[in-house]
Amino acid sequence: MDKIFTSKIIENANCLKAEEGRWINGEALITKKELGTFFQMDPDNAHKFCIKHNVLPINVGHLDGMKKPLEMMGRKRIDTITVQDLSVVLAAQLRKNVKPVTVRHRMKTLYTLLRWAKRRGFIKLLPEFPELPEGHYKPIEIPTMEEVRSLLMVAPSHLKRVILIAANTGVRVGPSELFKLRWDDIDLNRGVIRVRAARKNPKEPVREVPIREDMKDMFKAWQKEDEIACTPWLISFCGKPVKSIKTTWTNCLNKAGIKRDITPYCLRHLFATEAIANGADVGTVSKLMGHASPEMVLTHYQHVLTKQKKSAVEALPSLINMPPLYGQACMGKKNGSLLQ
Repeated sequence: MDKIFTSKIIENANCLKAEEGRWINGEALITKKELGTFFQMDPDNAHKFCIKHNVLPINVGHLDGMKKPLEMMGRKRIDTITVQDLSVVLAAQLRKNVKPVTVRHRMKTLYTLLRWAKRRGFIKLLPEFPELPEGHYKPIEIPTMEEVRSLLMVAPSHLKRVILIAANTGVRVGPSELFKLRWDDIDLNRGVIRVRAARKNPKEPVREVPIREDMKDMFKAWQKEDEIACTPWLISFCGKPVKSIKTTWTNCLNKAGIKRDITPYCLRHLFATEAIANGADVGTVSKLMGHASPEMVLTHYQHVLTKQKKSAVEALPSLINMPPLYGQACMGKKNGSLLQ
């Protein structure tokens, strides 16, 4: 039986990471079950496989998630990994103050690889897995409307577009969705944006997000500007597509006097919060945001949903001051029962 060393896994993971820029645009996706086949190959064959199928593993984060724990083990045969090895790696990450949610992600990804190795016969028995720490997600920061207005006052033109589009459509801010939008994706006659979805939802590769009526004239003005500049991208700077707004965003936060830890992605949360607070149902909001299921919205926006639940209950007609339904004559004499 062939043996796989942790060092070989890391080596091929590095090869695939290097291929990211070249093959990230491939339409096909490799499933998690197939992910391990890359680590069986030598680097040359891994490259050839990528080239032949024009694919990259489902998520580069999975590669990093596996590499970190494996690097801590050093050169070790994968069929000799024990629960003690896994416990040492787990403890080492926590000592380095790696966030518990990150540790959980890394260790679960590693376990996926171990399960694959067992199915393929590279290991006979799965090692017992140590108990993982609870993953506590950082509370979502929702920018206020006043903060958004302050940012718009100091933002350069390309960042203003980012703020207005993200806050009013809920698209993902970054290269996965917003930054790759082109004017070919904008249908002003129908009033929709065709968003080529991030890989988080492969079941719906393209979704249509309506453009608000009060933004249509703004989109038309932007389109004219970009036609003159011969720019095909919706978000551009000096005629080139935008890849990152981190520095510009930080500078604008400082100029606007905003001290809170608000990121561009928080604009997407603002969209969801305002939509739900103003009566949109969770299923529709989830579809607009490109989630595969409403679970993400239900998990992260409970604070808004609680208010809606209270409003729904309060909307019911009051029964407190209504006359008795049956009258006192129908009450049982001994115990007040409605039954005779």
